[in-house]
Amino acid sequence: MSKHLRISALCASLLLAVPVLAQSPASSPMQVLHSAAELEQYLKAGANPLDAFTPYGRRDFLRGLTWGTRGLGGISPQAIQRELTADQARAVARLFGAESYIQQIIQALDQTPPLRLPEPSATLERRYLDMQTKLNAMDKEADATDNITQRNFQPLIAHYLQAHATELAQLDRLSTSDLALLFDGFTSLAGASLDEQVIAQQQKVYAQLRARQLDTRRGLDDNLLKPLMNLRMFDAIAQLQAQYPSLHSVKLPQVEDKLGENFVGRSVYRYEPDGNRLVREEFGFASGKQLLMVVGEGCHFSRDAMARLSSDAGFAQLARDAHVVMLTPPASAAPTLMLRLWNRAHPEWPIQVASNRSEWREIDAPGVPIFYVFENGKLIHREQGWRGEATLAALKKRL
Repeated sequence: MSKHLRISALCASLLLAVPVLAQSPASSPMQVLHSAAELEQYLKAGANPLDAFTPYGRRDFLRGLTWGTRGLGGISPQAIQRELTADQARAVARLFGAESYIQQIIQALDQTPPLRLPEPSATLERRYLDMQTKLNAMDKEADATDNITQRNFQPLIAHYLQAHATELAQLDRLSTSDLALLFDGFTSLAGASLDEQVIAQQQKVYAQLRARQLDTRRGLDDNLLKPLMNLRMFDAIAQLQAQYPSLHSVKLPQVEDKLGENFVGRSVYRYEPDGNRLVREEFGFASGKQLLMVVGEGCHFSRDAMARLSSDAGFAQLARDAHVVMLTPPASAAPTLMLRLWNRAHPEWPIQVASNRSEWREIDAPGVPIFYVFENGKLIHREQGWRGEATLAALKKRL
């Protein structure tokens, strides 16, 4: 997954990983669409809430929809975040029973004016879609194999850079619409690959958008900083915020590094909600077998596993015996809301933030939840996804 919100036994942990389950028609006063066929008929019937999008925004939104056997399986919120007012967004989301899943986005929409741009060029749109198709294919391949940590993005990165070599050499000649689409392409590629060369190009395009006085608060600022947060590049974030003071409106935690850059070993960030701080501390494995639960914000399979931990006495005892440690992935931004709410309610099992990819190579995988069994600090088993009783049985066998 690159920019979609979707359902999977293993939630993707890239840019936006909130699963979407369509509500039943009885839960909403207006029609809720449950299939691509229903959507097609609905669009033929006349005026509808999707008319609030620009032509490109409408295309982008519609191709970001996926369907499952129970209704909506995935949605891309990018066009909603960029182009609609809060009321318009609610009307669109209600069509798919998805309002509660993008509520956080909707609440922020009336704080800034919608960003509505003309059509981008067909050439750049085609390249963008081709790249998205290849990223999605890589995601499907990763879901289907046990070797989920080995994804080689370099051929795709080289191809995308070469395809846009002319545009990158003359950004000042591109239309603002093409610049925004180029930024979106590098955002998707940066979010998937976390490649610093791609992140550098993303920043270069962003600088040109800012030079044109484009209001970047409609998601572009967040997308600029997210890969840097994923990579724990806090100094780079500080430099960008010094250059663009408006970036301070993106809520980022303060960081206190008690270990320093020369530390050798493993570390985690402990979240302190008072002051919104991440404090880096040394991590040590327990002797014997130990369970690490890697969970993610917005993934309902992670939430299901966490709920089972807090409500099932058998699972809770298993976790205690296995000295369970709960972490967020080493290549994702710290989910401060999840950390605040869960840690306050469950102080026995606080979620911490894996410090970085180099220290946590064994758990640097693109999905959540994943359960890792270590013995004396050495990885001996990985259990992907949450399948309820089946996952519990597998963990009990290993532990």
